[in-house]
Amino acid sequence: SLHDALPIYGFSLLRSLAEAAGIKYNGVAPFDPTRTFGEVLLMPSCIYSHALLALSRAGKLKGAAPITSGGLCRGIPRALPKELQAHLRADKWELPAVFRWIAWKFEIPIQEMIATFNCGIGMTLVVGHEHKEEALQILKALHEEPFVIGELVPRAEGAEHIVVQGAESSWLTLPELGVSMPFPGRSEERRVGK
Repeated sequence: SLHDALPIYGFSLLRSLAEAAGIKYNGVAPFDPTRTFGEVLLMPSCIYSHALLALSRAGKLKGAAPITSGGLCRGIPRALPKELQAHLRADKWELPAVFRWIAWKFEIPIQEMIATFNCGIGMTLVVGHEHKEEALQILKALHEEPFVIGELVPRAEGAEHIVVQGAESSWLTLPELGVSMPFPGRSEERRVGK
């Protein structure tokens, strides 16, 4: 869900960076002029217990992992056997404006963003491919906003537990501001092409 707040570790890191940059909690959020910076950071986390129980009772749930400390990189593997890799596609969900701004303002590379923050994903659920549509319907009936962000594939020995494909290209622009915010490490490539 895109409604989740920053994970605890990510929030602590961002608080330190914001203080060092002189950003005030009661000031307008640089990426959302309708809210204060503090309001954005202190959005309450969603509780998914009803959704998890419904999927479990229907026999559709194979695994679940809240994306809290450790971001996507450590959160998702908690729900997977070691022989599987989560192959996520960044174009399947929108990186919230706060995360785009964090990456740009504090020059945080995309891999560090994925390792530190939930990047807009509050909970990941593992369901069989054959149960995907039914699971989505159950969640929608409970007023959740589910979407499929990837699939599980066999994991080669020594390979990462999670791969996020297309993050740098899918998450480059900040539609709310109508600008492009390249991730650190990509700006030189973009300048060369001009």
